[in-house]
Amino acid sequence: MRRTVVFRVLILLGCILWVVSCIGESKGFLPISTIGMLVSIPIYAIGIYLWLGHYKQKNGHYPKVIKTYKEVLAKMKRNLLYGIFFLVRNLLSFYTFLVGFTMILIFAGYLTVGRSESVKTTQQYLENTQEIKDRTGHINYYSIFRNVHTQYNASSGKSTVTLTLVSQNGVFSVHSKLKKENGTWQVIDIKLSKIKS
Repeated sequence: MRRTVVFRVLILLGCILWVVSCIGESKGFLPISTIGMLVSIPIYAIGIYLWLGHYKQKNGHYPKVIKTYKEVLAKMKRNLLYGIFFLVRNLLSFYTFLVGFTMILIFAGYLTVGRSESVKTTQQYLENTQEIKDRTGHINYYSIFRNVHTQYNASSGKSTVTLTLVSQNGVFSVHSKLKKENGTWQVIDIKLSKIKS
């Protein structure tokens, strides 16, 4: 009984902390929101680990997600409303899965697209342009959330990068446009908006 309460509390705490931190991240409540995001992941992961152990002990096997998915799909072919009823009956499980999926998605995006050459070029431009440094002061770090839209080939292309930075003089939203010529990215336009002092 105690183990059941522990994993439920950990999963709930991890989910709530993640959602609140994501909202804070998008509204510029940094660095608290970033810390919240990073702390929520191990809390959530430990809760899931304990739940999986409890599930196997109770049922003799781990959750059969693929089998359940196929069964629901087969029943939905006969009755489309079955999927909605299944979702309502398993709403908390679906929400828990959705939170875990967004954790993976956001950090996968950060580690791939969020660290691309166009993002690095934007960051270098911000850190090395005196006019921007006069406005922001020392840049402490950048938000995990990055929006990158890029079209390019080996030698040319276009990209837009949107990110948030935390600096000595506050939190700023950055929107930059870049072009790639002869294999090198260059910032052609950049806009900074102060979100929070």
